[in-house]
Amino acid sequence: IPGLAELGVPADASNRVVAAGRGDDVAMTTIASRQAEPVVVRRISEQVQSDSALMLRLKNIGIQPGREITLAASDDGVRVTGENGAGDLEAELLPLRVAAHVFVAKL
Repeated sequence: IPGLAELGVPADASNRVVAAGRGDDVAMTTIASRQAEPVVVRRISEQVQSDSALMLRLKNIGIQPGREITLAASDDGVRVTGENGAGDLEAELLPLRVAAHVFVAKL
């Protein structure tokens, strides 16, 4: 399993993963509520990691370990707002079947 540096995760993001590691990580589907809330991505399950197209999609909306994102629950999934690699904000609705495999911690 590659380390964060091998995945190209910046040092400041790696530091946030370590800091968030002191708390409990839970699936997005468990923690998301109707009111948007900031969280930090802790890990992505292996079930999702095997899908390279999905991993690229997640990366493009800022879902990588150590990254801060905002979650809000909806009837169809979890709305995620995050910063893409270019520094722009991206928002996307993740289906529940995907969001269940992304683990986050409250800030």
